[in-house]
Amino acid sequence: MSRSKYLFVFLAGYLMLLVSSSTLHAQVRINEFLIDPLPQRVELINIGSLSADISGWYIDDFGGNSFFTIPQIDPLPPNSCSVFESDFNFNKTTSDSIRLFDKTAQPTSISANLIDSFSYRASSGSGITFKKLPDGIGNWATGEADFGFFNKSMNSCIAPPVPTPTPSSIPIPTNMPSATPSQQIENVYINEAMVNPDTGDSEWVELYNANEFSIELEDWLIDDNENGSNPKLFSSVILPKNYSVLEFASSLFNNSGDSVRLLDESENEKDSLVYSSSQKGKSWGLNEIGGAFCLQEPTKGFPNGSCLPTVQKQSSSKPKSSPSPRLVKPTLKVILNSSGKTIYPSEILTKKARLTTLAKKASNPTVSQGEILGEQVYIATDLQNSARSGTLPFISLSYSILTMISIFLKMKMSI
Repeated sequence: MSRSKYLFVFLAGYLMLLVSSSTLHAQVRINEFLIDPLPQRVELINIGSLSADISGWYIDDFGGNSFFTIPQIDPLPPNSCSVFESDFNFNKTTSDSIRLFDKTAQPTSISANLIDSFSYRASSGSGITFKKLPDGIGNWATGEADFGFFNKSMNSCIAPPVPTPTPSSIPIPTNMPSATPSQQIENVYINEAMVNPDTGDSEWVELYNANEFSIELEDWLIDDNENGSNPKLFSSVILPKNYSVLEFASSLFNNSGDSVRLLDESENEKDSLVYSSSQKGKSWGLNEIGGAFCLQEPTKGFPNGSCLPTVQKQSSSKPKSSPSPRLVKPTLKVILNSSGKTIYPSEILTKKARLTTLAKKASNPTVSQGEILGEQVYIATDLQNSARSGTLPFISLSYSILTMISIFLKMKMSI
């Protein structure tokens, strides 16, 4: 056989291998899913002729940074199904999608490989699922939930348990860290929490795995204060030194003050965050410097940012300040008011300043009468009466001049 024929056979075999692998992946389909009530459920079915290893695959909605990672499980046999239960963040009142990705890359990566998907306009209703008829290959329909059973025949589609191998046949993994069972997990923390989201957005909690290995959280809980709202059940696999964001379809936390608690499958508290207030659209994030939580700009799925500056409470009234006196140079040593009382020069400054304030106030009808910077203002009649009292010195002076002229004329006539 010539070299060119060998090359042709090799390329043909390589292409067949690629097609076979692609076909294998393509045989796993979304067969049924439930949006409401929680916890949400998803059923996958293998309609191919070979078993499919779906460990590490991803179930995701449309958009966002959170997704569900399928834990390490046995390969899915042909013509069998597997059911997963969690809060997948499927929207109940608006349109959304369910998407299945293989383990090539996370759904948020541009390298993610989409296997199957379905988009819907709204929830099918409480206890009503979206399902394929016939299973795996038919059109989407709605009906009563029947997870673990074929949608058409109602026979069980759950694969029979795999026999436990003898100790001698158990392979020993090398350099392959696996997820740690829940009862042995430590060093998983609440890293950030959105308790008061913007209108239309959801509450969420971000967890951080500080270990050097992956961890598997199975049937763990997010809860608020004891005896508060119903806790949120979830299962998740978190990679080493990585984050997992749990976004809730319904609210759990109080805006005015509450706690965020991480509980294991036995409801033992593993970590908690206590807050006394919140700010709309801002998250409570762990401050790596001080080890305490503070309000931050949300960084869902990424390292936390810096704390927001502390906002000082502002009084509802403007701060009071003493008005600057207006210097008035008196032209007379003595002034009489409308009641005939003598006002001496030491009182001129205060009275004149207050009358000036009143004159400005009277010219501006939008300013309310009453207290001005803590002092009582004069009413307008005082200003008018005081103005009329200024004519008294002129009358007195005129009378004096007339008297002096009369005396002068009498003296001249007597000479």
